[in-house]
Amino acid sequence: MDNNYFNNVSDINNTPDNDTNPKHGFSVASLICGILSIPCMCCGIGIIPGILAIIFAIMSRYDYYGKKRMEGISVAGLVLGIVGTLFSAIVLFYVVMIFTDPELSSIFQSAYESAMHEATKTANAANFFKFL
Repeated sequence: MDNNYFNNVSDINNTPDNDTNPKHGFSVASLICGILSIPCMCCGIGIIPGILAIIFAIMSRYDYYGKKRMEGISVAGLVLGIVGTLFSAIVLFYVVMIFTDPELSSIFQSAYESAMHEATKTANAANFFKFL
């Protein structure tokens, strides 16, 4: 056997890839917050996890040795955070616009009332056939 083989095997644990990088937690937190910002953007509250995803991705930018690098996890968290934040801001803008504009508010109110009227008629018809 080659003696150099055993030297290489013993050096596996000393490689920089196996070092515990404290910034890796920020990368994972960035990805989790970025993923959470996507479904939360429908309600407009995706801004909070989206901004957290962006902050965590920036915090994980430098590794333990001070070198600049972004892992794929933090890049994905950054992209998802930006998308979630932008779409949440758009949804929030339209919700505020709907509730502050009297014309749009009256349109949605009439649509809501007609939908409730139709639902009541359907429920009454279902109850009628239930007793037959």
